This record gives sequence, C-alpha cells and structure tokens, in this order.
Amino acid sequence: MSSPPQLVINDLARSGLAFDPDTMRAANPHTDPALVAVVAPQLDVKEADAILTFQYYRFNEDGTLRPLPLGDFARTRVYWKPRTGFDALATKDPRPKYLQQPGTPVELYIPPTLDWTEYFKEDHYPLIVTEGEKKALAIAQRGLYAVGLGGVSSVAPGKKKGGRDMELLPDLARAAAGRIVYVVFDIDAGYRGLKPEVSTAARRLCSRLVLANAKPRVCILQRNPNVDVATKWAVDDFLVANPDMDAEEFHRRVHHDSEADASAEKLLSIDAKYVYVRDLHAIGDRKTRSFHAKDNFLTIANTDQVAMTELTITREGLHTFRERAMPLGNGWLQWRGRSEVRTADYRPGCESEIAPDGVFNRWKGWGQAPDADADLEDIERFRDGLMLLHGEEDWYHMFLWYMYPLAFPEINKQYVVPVLQSEAEGVGKSFFPEMVGMHCYGPDNYTSISEGNIDDRMEFVGERMFVQLDDVNSLKMQQAKLNSIITNKTLRVNEKYVRSRDVANRINIVITTNHTNPLRITEDTRRFFFPEIIGRKDPSYWNALREWFEGGGGGKLIGVARKMRAWGVFADYDPRAAAPVNARHHELEELSVTEADRWTEKSFVQQAVRDIVTFNEACAAFQALMQAQGARPVEYATSVFKRAVNLWTRDNEHAKRVLSARKDGKRVNITAYCVRNIERWGGEDDMAWKKEIDTKPHAYRGNIPKNY
Repeated sequence: MSSPPQLVINDLARSGLAFDPDTMRAANPHTDPALVAVVAPQLDVKEADAILTFQYYRFNEDGTLRPLPLGDFARTRVYWKPRTGFDALATKDPRPKYLQQPGTPVELYIPPTLDWTEYFKEDHYPLIVTEGEKKALAIAQRGLYAVGLGGVSSVAPGKKKGGRDMELLPDLARAAAGRIVYVVFDIDAGYRGLKPEVSTAARRLCSRLVLANAKPRVCILQRNPNVDVATKWAVDDFLVANPDMDAEEFHRRVHHDSEADASAEKLLSIDAKYVYVRDLHAIGDRKTRSFHAKDNFLTIANTDQVAMTELTITREGLHTFRERAMPLGNGWLQWRGRSEVRTADYRPGCESEIAPDGVFNRWKGWGQAPDADADLEDIERFRDGLMLLHGEEDWYHMFLWYMYPLAFPEINKQYVVPVLQSEAEGVGKSFFPEMVGMHCYGPDNYTSISEGNIDDRMEFVGERMFVQLDDVNSLKMQQAKLNSIITNKTLRVNEKYVRSRDVANRINIVITTNHTNPLRITEDTRRFFFPEIIGRKDPSYWNALREWFEGGGGGKLIGVARKMRAWGVFADYDPRAAAPVNARHHELEELSVTEADRWTEKSFVQQAVRDIVTFNEACAAFQALMQAQGARPVEYATSVFKRAVNLWTRDNEHAKRVLSARKDGKRVNITAYCVRNIERWGGEDDMAWKKEIDTKPHAYRGNIPKNY
C-alpha cells in the first residue's frame, strides 16, 4: 500500500492522530480511481486532491466488532482542490467535507482501538458521544470510550410513517443503556456555548437517550484561556491543547463542564422555550417572540429544582466537584449549554424564531396564512375595489404598492408614501389600508396612528411592516420627522426589559386625510404620492369586500404576491424611486406657498444683490406688513416668516442659497444672499461679503452673536 497523501497526514495531525492503515484508507483520487469507485462513486476525481476513508464497524452480541465491507458503507473525507476566480470569493465552500455512498443508511462510528468487550462487562464506564470519526478516535486515544456521529442530527436509523421516530441507532442505544452519556458537540466560532441549532440537536439526542434508559449530560468544553472566542473549538482541539491530560483528568473535566443527568432533561425543556440574547442581556420567548424581564422569567421558570455541577478548589490545590440544587430558571441562566444568540432583529418572511444567521427573530408571521393555491382571479375583488377607489390612471400603481412588500417581505420598506386625500367621507379611502394591515400583516406587524398620537407613537413603530397615519389634519409640523422615518435605513427601538437597539427600517407608510392641504409640497418633494380618490358611498359594497378579507382574502393576496414575484411582475418596479407626479401634486405645490414665502421671494430673492439687512430687521418688516394688512395675528405671521427665512439662512452668519423659481413657465435658479452679523459685516461693501461667501462657504458656521 502506498503512503497516504501529505494532506491526509497533516489533517490527522491537527486532531492529534496518526494514519492507521488497519482502520483507514487514503489515496490520491487520480492514482487510485478504483478506491474512489467503491467508497465515493459520486466523486469527480478531477475535483479532489486526496481522500481519507474510515472503516466502520458494528457490535457483535459478545461486544466484539465486525467490520462493514467498504462497498456496503464508508464515510470519506474529501480534500477538494482549492477554488479559484469568483467562486473563491464565496464566504463558505458549498462542497461537502464528507461523502458516503448514495442510498446508504446512517451509521455509528465505533473506534476499533478500544476493548469494547471490557466496556460491556462493566457498567461503570461512561460513554462520550461526539461529532465525527477523528474526534472519537482522539478521545479513544486517551483511554475513554467514545463513539462518533456523522452529524449532530445523525442519531436515528430513519423516519417512520407519519413523522420522525424516537429511536436511536441500534449500536448507540446498546452502548448507552444504563450509563452516563456525555454529549460533546463542537462550539462554533463566535459562540461560548452551543449555537441554537446544535443545542436543539443535543436536546433531541438527550430525549432519545433518556428513553433508552441512559443518563445524558450535555458537555460544553470551555476554551483554554489563550484561545479566542472567534476560533472554533472541538474536543480534539481541546485534547491537542492539553497533551499531558490523562484519562482520569479528562473525564473529570468533561464531567465538570457538563450538567447532571436528571437535570439535563429539565434544562433542555426550558431551552426549548427560551433563548438568551447576548448583546441585549435579554431572555427571548421562542413562542411569542417577545422579551422577558429577568424577574418575570424566573417567576415562570422556577417551578422545579436542578442539580448544577460546581468546581471547588481546596487549600491543597485539589479540584473537587459537587452538585448543588438550585431553581430551574437560575440553573438555566448559569448553564453553559443554554441556547444563546448574538442579538435580536425583526426579519419579516423568516418563519423560524432563530434566523439562519443565528439571530432571534421577532417577526411573528402574517395576519393570515398565505394561500399557495390562490391566483389572480381569486383577488379580482381587491383589484376591482382599487380601480373603483383610484380610477383608471392610479389604481395599478397602488396595486403594486400594496403587493410588493407581501412579495418581498425581506426587502426594506418602500420610499413612496401614498396620501389618500379627499374631503368626502365614506368613499373608502381608509378601507384598504385597514383591511390589508389587519388581514395581511396582522396586528403584530400593523398599527394605525391618529394625528394626536404621531409624536408619541412613531417612536414605537420600529418593528412594524405597515403603518397607517389615519384621519390626519396636518402633518406640516411633523413632516421633517416623517421624512426621516421614510428614508432612514434603520430605526431606534426602545422597549421594556431590553437595551435600546437599531433595527432595519421595514415600515411602509400610508396616510389618509380629509384635509385639503395636509403636507408642505414643493417641486422637490419626492416621497409623497397623491392618487386620485373617487370612491363609492355604498356601505353594502364595502361590507361585502370586508367579508372577503376576513374570510381569507389577506392570505390570498400574500399567495398571489409570491406568484407575481416568481412571474417577474416587479422587474421594473423600483421601491426606492421617486413618487409619480400628477395634477394633484401640482395643486398642492401652489397651496403650500405661504404669504411669508411670497413676501420673502418678492423682497429678497428676486433682487440680484439686495441691501444688507439683519434677520431681526427682516422679521420686523414682515410683521409691519402683516399688521397693516390685518391678514393674520402678528405672532403667527412672524413665526411663519422665521421658518421661511430659515429655510435659506440656517444658522450661518452669512449664507448663499440657490433657490428655484418659475419665470415665463420655466424653472430658473436665483442666487440669494443673507447677512446676519450686521456689526461685523455692515461696514463692508457688497462685493466683499459676496466674495467671502463664495470662497469660504463653511467658514463661519457655529454660534451667532446675540447682537446680530
């Protein structure tokens, strides 16, 4: 037999092992295609540099081992050729590390280097269950009995009709019966304990071990102090890092880093309900997707006692271990094997409470279950209703606006806010936002906010998909805040029991109003769309449509939206595009121009170079004009003027602003100058301060003297 490839020798050495020709086969696929054809027929020999195959065994009745023919079953470690080009940029190699013959069952790896007949004679020997052949061999090399799983979930021979069975692999059930069994799985990079999916697999394995009359203990072998948490940590890494540790000392360490048999099932039952969120120091409820305060969690969880292992160091320096009873909730919080995630986030479209990247997912699902069988004809009522409300020109844009977030829930929000504005009541402008919100998104993802609550309630909409600002009168005072919510990529969430945190902004906003002029609209306003509102004052029509929504219409819309995504309907739809500009938009532009705006334009902007005037002098002039006209109360007129002037003076001592105006039906730019510190700049001629502004536009930002 030829020598094994150097790749194989190096890999085994990292686990503290040497190549054993009696229990392993190794080869270069190019030079030994016959071995590849037997152990991994699906492997393309051109893609691999080396292979390592482990000989598998089963127990005989007397505890001796019988080898399985390589042609019947073999697991092979593949050392793939390095990836090149674009493929090498992928964050994770998609090629599997191990292959086994297609169609072969799950098998248990039993190291042949141990005396298993001795094991079965004495029931005081514990058993260690770990991941993979190399780790099992590394443990066996230290003199402890161990078996290896092909994966953390490869514990049963298969499924029974009707669902997953609770059996164990026959050899594992036999070896575990009546014994302490330590489950020692890998700690992944970035984790101090088992990551959630591995913890779930450990819980399932322990449940099966309990049924097999075993006494399971989940072991979290802690990293050595000099090992960074960003490094993956497995039992073979531990053994290599501690070369002088004998079997007895290793057993003591495994026992210390595990939790007791009777307590394991209790801890794992709590672990099935809760997850610890590390960054927030919070306890997440897997079922409700909510957070619990520590005191509240302990009240719920402290219904039983568990025995936790504690380490005591005597005066002589000896390490002793003892088990101390404590309440179940406290035990779970101290348990290193608890399910733990890095942080929490709001992930619409992800059904699992733990997202694939190990984040606690706060999204609780749709308002109605998506109807996968629904088709376009099943939502005809919805489309007809939109056409009736918005007319021929605007209904289809509103249809896409409603359907896009249902088709792409994982994409951040749309940047366009429809404003459903009509002075007429009872025409149905609030109907569709309410129905879509309640029956598609559901009460956990939808909220309706009235005008009086906008300042208070908008602080708590971070984890929402759909927000309706309902029956508002005027949003001009809150428009700047609303614009930031529309465009910001993240929102700050303030919630009881947990730290404040930023979450991705996924809010889609719609406004309904009877007010003629609810917003300040200019030529540059890009985020508000004003669809035509026609409607129909027919309660029976809206009641029938309401019954359709309540009877599963929301689920049909979600199902059709998913199909529209697959059909490519949204290929030309840009959720970040500017809002369509229609006739109603231009009407609101005119309505948004105030008397202060017109006076400022006439008195200052339209002059090429105006006389130097202080800010207070300008306010006084406008105040006098309003007083003479008797148009408005003086205080209100002055405050309006201050806002108008500040649009282009800001807080600079002097400023240059390029404003847009219309002349002869065309848009033209007008340069306007303003000086605020008259004491400093009043003595200079016009060209001096104009030149200063043009050449040093940011030189004088900051506090303005009180005497300006």
